[in-house]
This record gives sequence, structure tokens and C-alpha cells, in this order.
Amino acid sequence: MEPVDRNALLAAMDEQVARFERIAAHAARFASASVYTDSWTVRELMCHLAVYYPEREVADQMRRLRRTVEPGRMSPRPGFDIDAANEERIRAYDDVALPDVLDVVRRGRKAIRAAVAELEPDFLEHLVDGTPWGDRIPVRRIVAESTYVHDRGHLDEVEAAILKLDPSIAAGAAGSQPPRAGA
Repeated sequence: MEPVDRNALLAAMDEQVARFERIAAHAARFASASVYTDSWTVRELMCHLAVYYPEREVADQMRRLRRTVEPGRMSPRPGFDIDAANEERIRAYDDVALPDVLDVVRRGRKAIRAAVAELEPDFLEHLVDGTPWGDRIPVRRIVAESTYVHDRGHLDEVEAAILKLDPSIAAGAAGSQPPRAGA
């Protein structure tokens, strides 16, 4: 469900950060596990989260977001290969220790949350054309899709991979529900 206002957007972002922390607690143990066949490992997916809104890029991302509401502005970048860009950016973290990667994610999510908290409620309601998520959508949906919805999808993948490898990990440790008594 799309957040209806800035407070709901921030609450959803906070929820995904808390979920990230629960999953990150298991990341080192499962770092080399494939998230799905012929794809990223748990570590690579954590690196992807690190390169997606790193702290040092938040100010630029906010400037770009503000430009999306300019008349005649279209979001898609013709010829942009998201898969190639992701692979290139993830490779930049090949020699970075996993705890440091996780810290990059933490700092980035903290910075983007602070930036979103500063956005004016009226700005979040501006409609934007030509986005990857459709035409005539409010800025708040762009923010939602590119922050917590993005993270939620990847955290779902990591959580499924971890639980497949070790079903004894209680949902509360990896996901959003507390462990059952006696489990």
C-alpha cells in the first residue's frame, strides 16, 4: 500500500531499517549463499543496498528528486542499463569487509530518512510524469518505490535465502515476527 503522507512514508522507512538490522545480524554467516539461482549472493545483495542511496549521494538524489517536478521533465534515462550499472557499482565493494558494507547501508538509510523528513508535505503531492512506476504519480510514491519498497523486495529475497538454508532461524531473528515460544 502506498503511504498517504510523509509520516506514513517515514514509518515505512523505519520499519525496513529495523528489518534490515534483524537480517544483517545473519549476513556474515550466509554471505556466500546465493539469493536465488545464478544471481547475487547475500553479500552482493547487501552491497547493492549499500550502493543504493549511499550517504554521500543523498544530497544529489534529493536535488534530482526536486527536478522531477519541473514542467516537461521525464524521469527515464534512455539506454540506461540498470543491470550493468548495478554490477559495476557492486564490484566497487569487492574488497570492503561485510561489517563495513552494512555500516554504509545504515548511514545511507539514516541520511535518506533525514532528507525525506525535511521534504515539504505539498512537494510530496506533486504529480510526476514518465516514471518507471507510471505516469501522474505523486512524488511520495517515487520516494516510497525508491527507498523502502526497493529495500523490502531485496530483504524479502535475502530472508527467504537465509531461512531456506537454516529454517531454525526464528522469523523474529530474520524477519518481522517474534519467535514462537518453544520454537
